[in-house]
Amino acid sequence: KMNLEEYFQRIGFDGPCDKMDLATLMLVHKLHVMSIPFENLSIHCGEWITMDLEVIFNKLVRSSRGGWCLENNYLFGWVLREMGFDATTLSSRAFNSIINDFGALDSHLIHKVIIDGKAYIADVSFGVSSQIWEPLELISGKDQPQAAGVFRLVHEGEIWVLEKTGRKPEVLNPEFAKSSLVNRKETKQIYCFTLEPRQVDHFIDKSQRLQKDPASLFTNKSICSLQTPTGFKALIGWTYSKMNLEEYFQRIGFHGPHDKVDLTSLMLIHKLHVMTIPFENLSIHCGERITMDLEDIFNKLVRSSRGGWCLESNYLFGWVLREMGFKVTMLGSKVFNSVINDFGPEENHLINMVEIDGKVYIADVSFGVSSQIWEPLELISGKDQLQAAGVFRLLNKEDIWILEKTGRKPVVVNPEFSTSSLVNKVQTYQIYCFTLEPREAENFTAIGHKLQTDPVSLFTKKSICSLQTPTGFKVLVGLIYSVVTYNPKEGVDILDMRYITEDELDEVLKEQFNLRLQNKIKPSNKKACFCYTI
Repeated sequence: KMNLEEYFQRIGFDGPCDKMDLATLMLVHKLHVMSIPFENLSIHCGEWITMDLEVIFNKLVRSSRGGWCLENNYLFGWVLREMGFDATTLSSRAFNSIINDFGALDSHLIHKVIIDGKAYIADVSFGVSSQIWEPLELISGKDQPQAAGVFRLVHEGEIWVLEKTGRKPEVLNPEFAKSSLVNRKETKQIYCFTLEPRQVDHFIDKSQRLQKDPASLFTNKSICSLQTPTGFKALIGWTYSKMNLEEYFQRIGFHGPHDKVDLTSLMLIHKLHVMTIPFENLSIHCGERITMDLEDIFNKLVRSSRGGWCLESNYLFGWVLREMGFKVTMLGSKVFNSVINDFGPEENHLINMVEIDGKVYIADVSFGVSSQIWEPLELISGKDQLQAAGVFRLLNKEDIWILEKTGRKPVVVNPEFSTSSLVNKVQTYQIYCFTLEPREAENFTAIGHKLQTDPVSLFTKKSICSLQTPTGFKVLVGLIYSVVTYNPKEGVDILDMRYITEDELDEVLKEQFNLRLQNKIKPSNKKACFCYTI
């Protein structure tokens, strides 16, 4: 659940929480704009921005992100009401200098706050030089000096107009002297509004349009702006900073030498990856698009502490190995489908082949559940290779390699799940087949799109999150949470399965998988064309 204490910690507010006076409002307003950026980067990361307040809270507060006005000001209004302020949500229309008028869409969310009979306009999310640091008193024509310049609200009939008189810009770098980003108008209009109260539903269609319209400012420009004690900083046309191995190693907890291109290093990194980065397809069930853009994947799995499916995790792992100096070849494999008792027709699983000292190994950090190898397998036909989950072996049949596994008998603790279709009762089974023909990332673009859009795909039918543990693995399929403990001494695997509620979902993801989702998930465990077992 959302709580004020987390928000106050995010913005650095240490004052009393129950003071509903102007001084408190001014301080909280200023701390917000100095701590939480105005940004629309989600649009340029393939993430969907919602008007769900809990999703916004998790994104801006718990995930230390920023947001645009529909997120920032919506959150800020909730904060003010929780503190006891009399706050009313309003909508405004931003000024468009191209048409020299206010836009038709009242898509900018602001608040009117009443304190001791006086009205103020609070707006923590316009960004750049038009950002007010403190609320403006709702008086027509009054000059209200702030750090960025002099703001004034002008009342024209039923419509209020916010305008600002700034200062002459001096551009240090001659390269940008004529940039269209530099505002040369000293006095400008920012937006107009009425005092008609709005509910959050009023902004939903506007939000969708601004995220999808190819002519929208927000689809055309990636923006990140943060106020500072001396002004502000902004990044427009941003691409993520370059990927680096150090961040990845920190993510998985690897402290060994980075330049050792040997089997020991490969085995350790492989095992740390599967113990740290979940196999998960939750993006599909959060309205997020999964891409084959390596920087997007790095930012998601490393910087945002998310997991991913094989097309993400193994693509990233291959990059890591190459950066370290390993000789790596990307391969494609076809997953076995027990419904048709054969391998699927398409290569839908990405793996990596690694050559070390003349020997070849298969690395796969992203199959998940009990079929997940913890360490690479030597590419030798028929050799039993014992791992925690059981005995894996690779079989070569006329240039087609098949990965199979012999596991142990499952013992289900909760009788309610003894006949569950998630329980695999076949001890020896095939996992996938592959050839040694090299593949590129582009080979997986079409199948990646299909797997996340086809209504009969396993991944659209089931939301899955799986993470290996020192004693087995844990997995969440829909709302069924399972902890599996390997017991090779007794020749069994212990399956502790239970239902969780939707109210528990975020907590389970956070506590058990170290995942915090930005968008609200719709858990799913429907029957698919593919029989999925854990």
